[in-house]
Amino acid sequence: MNIIMYSQHIGVIKYIETILMKSDYRLITVTKLEQLNKVINDIKNCVAILIEMENLTEKEFNIWKSLYQKTSVPVFLFSLGKHSVTKIYQNITNVLTDAIPRFSKKLLDEDMTKVQLRPGLVFDLEGFCLMNEEESFQLTAQEYKILTYLCKNQERFVTSKEIITHLNLVGPNSLYVYIKRLREKIEVNPKKPNILLVKRGKGYILNIFKKNKIDS
Repeated sequence: MNIIMYSQHIGVIKYIETILMKSDYRLITVTKLEQLNKVINDIKNCVAILIEMENLTEKEFNIWKSLYQKTSVPVFLFSLGKHSVTKIYQNITNVLTDAIPRFSKKLLDEDMTKVQLRPGLVFDLEGFCLMNEEESFQLTAQEYKILTYLCKNQERFVTSKEIITHLNLVGPNSLYVYIKRLREKIEVNPKKPNILLVKRGKGYILNIFKKNKIDS
């Protein structure tokens, strides 16, 4: 999961990187305010936006307000101003260790009925199928279980061993077959997957377009 941070203070950035070092969050830093919108639009799986400014101007406040109104993830604003550095660092620590994890957990724990894997393709958990704009595609029981498990653990890599154990699969070969069949159903190009990804030594992860409950 990604956290986007705007700051021109290297000390603040390094402090946040240190806190996140052993977490599942990846910090993406922006040092030019005009680049913030583009980065937010380009980065997937963003769970929070942090903005740190020394002296908040009306223009900067309006930018923050615009981001707050158009994004569904929390936007946290920190202004050094007259506050002590220690106080600012304490506030940042509270956000990173409490507020953001609670928001991430809420996303993962909410009752999902439909998950958008990419534009035009939805995973219907209640219907046991994939849906595009024209038709639906049924999933086998094991394909459904694997995709559901990856959706509910979308914030992290899931090892082959974990999937095999949790879903009582025969072994790595059977998992590979199911993954191959899933990619044939969800990827634009199954040979160059962009949704169901695997990283050697870490496992599988879903790089989904948007993770949320879609109203029926």
